Amino acid sequence: MLTPQEVAEHGFSKAHVGGYNMKEVDDFLDQVTEDYGGLYKENAVLKGKIKVLAEKISEYRETEEAMRSTLLSAQKMAKSMVAEAEEEKKQMIADAERLSLQRKAELEREIAEAEGKLAAAQAATQQFIDQVRGLTRQQAEFLDRLPKMKVTEQKKPAAPAATPAPEAAPVPEAAPVPEAAAPETAATPAEEPVGDSIDQILQEEQDPLLTEAAERELAAVGAGGDVESTSSRIDFGNLKFGKDYEIE
Repeated sequence: MLTPQEVAEHGFSKAHVGGYNMKEVDDFLDQVTEDYGGLYKENAVLKGKIKVLAEKISEYRETEEAMRSTLLSAQKMAKSMVAEAEEEKKQMIADAERLSLQRKAELEREIAEAEGKLAAAQAATQQFIDQVRGLTRQQAEFLDRLPKMKVTEQKKPAAPAATPAPEAAPVPEAAPVPEAAAPETAATPAEEPVGDSIDQILQEEQDPLLTEAAERELAAVGAGGDVESTSSRIDFGNLKFGKDYEIE
């Protein structure tokens, strides 16, 4: 591209016949040179601006690439974080369900054990109640049959001649027999000896507590002592036993 200086310094050869007017050509060249110089400068300025803009565009493109890369990285990181969060959520839910099922099984087992213990305690309590009721019923039946029993006189062995007989223990007074009631003989079949009746009752009643109590009663009756003092379980009230005393 020609510069304004080159245009101004360019020369033309002179024509001999029919040439251009030299003055007009010079004036035109001056005008063209001036206009071309302005355009040339403006073109240079525009080129500078274009260069600056190109550099800016290049920077923007680099920034855009960096931002795009950052955005892609952020998107990848976000996807990774979301995936990790989903996995952690699933794991937490699975752990919570597993722990809840385990705790539920433990509670059900504890409830079953507690129910078993409760059932065993109820059965033991019911068994104890039944035993106490049976023992109470047996003792009540024994007390109901006791007035119908007759005390048999215990035969004492003969004392040796050389040994003096020991003093007899004071026998408690027998309760007066009503006049309307005739004395019964020992041979009456309706009356049973107390010893035989108690033995029969002890054979029928297998409860160890009642058996032990009845044995103590039998020993007391055989010795002619007070029945009430030998048993802490059976209360005979003010009943008294003695020689030749009959119980109605």
